[in-house]
Amino acid sequence: MTTFAPASPALRGRVADRMGGMAPAYSRRALWALMLPAVICELAVYVAPIVAGIYTSFLKVNQFTIRDWFRAPFVGLDNYINVLATPVIARPLLRSLGVSLLYVVCVVVLSLVIGFVATVFVRSLRRAKALQIFFIIPYAVPAYAGVLAWDFAFQGNGAVNSLLGTDILWLQGHQAFVSMVVTAVWRTWPFVFLMMLASTSSISPELFEALRVDGGGRWAETRHVIFPHVRAQLGVLALLLFVWTFNDFVTPFVFYGQVAPAAGNLFPLNVYTTTFVTFAYSFGSAVTFMAVILLSIFIVFPYLRVTRLGEQQA
Repeated sequence: MTTFAPASPALRGRVADRMGGMAPAYSRRALWALMLPAVICELAVYVAPIVAGIYTSFLKVNQFTIRDWFRAPFVGLDNYINVLATPVIARPLLRSLGVSLLYVVCVVVLSLVIGFVATVFVRSLRRAKALQIFFIIPYAVPAYAGVLAWDFAFQGNGAVNSLLGTDILWLQGHQAFVSMVVTAVWRTWPFVFLMMLASTSSISPELFEALRVDGGGRWAETRHVIFPHVRAQLGVLALLLFVWTFNDFVTPFVFYGQVAPAAGNLFPLNVYTTTFVTFAYSFGSAVTFMAVILLSIFIVFPYLRVTRLGEQQA
């Protein structure tokens, strides 16, 4: 069998000298060539609609000018001023914004707590594969189908009143908010469970063994091993769920359609109604752009804090 001796340092040096001048430039050209299709798709799918939406917010686009969108009258900041200064528009928007923020807090906090507790509970079982699959089912069900099932359950003669022995109109009044929170938490916490389960799988078993030797129980494992290990991941999940939940349009739309009670009129549904039902396309674009700025303020600084915490743990 033929054997090959390793290349000498001198030969490797000559090859490096010959290829060193052209390899970096060639790699850069190849890198840009490979990235170009993704950059074009990114511009077409994300950047172009954003720019078009921002531009629309400075025009007067309604049911009369939508057909000739490019020639719609330019009104400058009038849409933003009207949104903030007109009580008929500003008050429902501010009310729906407050409802959405409270909705986000309830859903995110409950989902994180339930997902974390479920993770600790499953880790304490020896055979938990079947239970894990059972927990994942709500996340695997399509969002529209899951909300529709809860819509039937919350009807006056539905499963919720039958199980509780009550006669409550869950989709009206203040109960509308409770119905949405229950539905959103049911759909969201399995995602937290999956992420926490994946994160805790990397914890060394030696840590748990050492804690048991010192006399620690399940609470000590959760407090001193599991929670410190997943603290940064919980922060990232909280930010991610904040964005997802704030943009939740499926839950209120399936429950109430275009006319929702005050307690169930979330911000995305309100913007949809303002934009497409009343044909105020420019108002909708202006409100959406202001919402993006508001979300950025709520997200950027906590994200930097969570990222710094993750770096310290690493």
